[in-house]
Amino acid sequence: MAPIRVRPTRADISIANAISDHTDRSTESVAEFLTWGADEHMFDQERPDRRTFLGHWRGVPFSGERLDAFPSGHAVHVGALASAASRLPAKQRNLAWAVGAGLVLTRVVLLAHWASDVVAGLAVGAVLERMLRLVTGYGRDAATRHPER
Repeated sequence: MAPIRVRPTRADISIANAISDHTDRSTESVAEFLTWGADEHMFDQERPDRRTFLGHWRGVPFSGERLDAFPSGHAVHVGALASAASRLPAKQRNLAWAVGAGLVLTRVVLLAHWASDVVAGLAVGAVLERMLRLVTGYGRDAATRHPER
């Protein structure tokens, strides 16, 4: 058992109940199609922690499923957040990037991912965040509001 148990909030339960009350098979089918890209089945690459004996002897833990190395899901999230943080003032932006870099480096240090898995994950996350900007229109007039950037 994990050391910390997180229970759903009242809002979580209300939202789940509302979805349950108003969903149908077609809604579920569309949602399944849209979420397919986030599932692990897209790429099979063996994690580095499965290819080392000495690492485990020295304390390297096993991570996730054996063939789910590419790309790093942690890095996808960090890439999206780092891309979004590019809109912040320099001090906050640099802090977000430093924390994100530290987090994704742990994935390589723990042998959960190859370095290329992390780089690919960062790129995927950043591209997704930029695509969301195009779709939502977020930041279109940023150049006129902040010409110093």
